[in-house]
Amino acid sequence: MIKKKLFTMIVASFFSSFGFISQSEMKHEMQSPILMKVNK
Repeated sequence: MIKKKLFTMIVASFFSSFGFISQSEMKHEMQSPILMKVNK
């Protein structure tokens, strides 16, 4: 249950990152956006 919820959050944050961040910035901030969105 917990692992599935975490996986869903990560996938959702990944897709939302593609929507809000341009591809060029994605390469630059590849490490941070997912962690930031999961922490919020």
